[in-house]
Amino acid sequence: CASTMEPELALDPGAEKVRLFMSEQRDCKFISEVIGHYIAREPYEETDEKARMILKNEAFAKKANAVVIVSIDRKHAVTEKDHESPGYTKILATAYDCRYLDRR
Repeated sequence: CASTMEPELALDPGAEKVRLFMSEQRDCKFISEVIGHYIAREPYEETDEKARMILKNEAFAKKANAVVIVSIDRKHAVTEKDHESPGYTKILATAYDCRYLDRR
């Protein structure tokens, strides 16, 4: 019998060091685009937080220590009827290696 419970989402060891920024950082090497995407029947604060965790995990896996958020797309319940369908948060970002962050 398969469980319908989702596994607990957590930051991978080391991913907590990935810094999130809203604007470009100087003296950083571009690594890749990254996406944090989370769908659930939860308040937007929780889907946002989990999408950021996924984003940091993906960036860390690519050996990035900084992420610049490019866009955030959200759909969350506005009316009581909307609560029947899940909401989502999708964060598009660019991952960088910023050497100066390692010196802090």
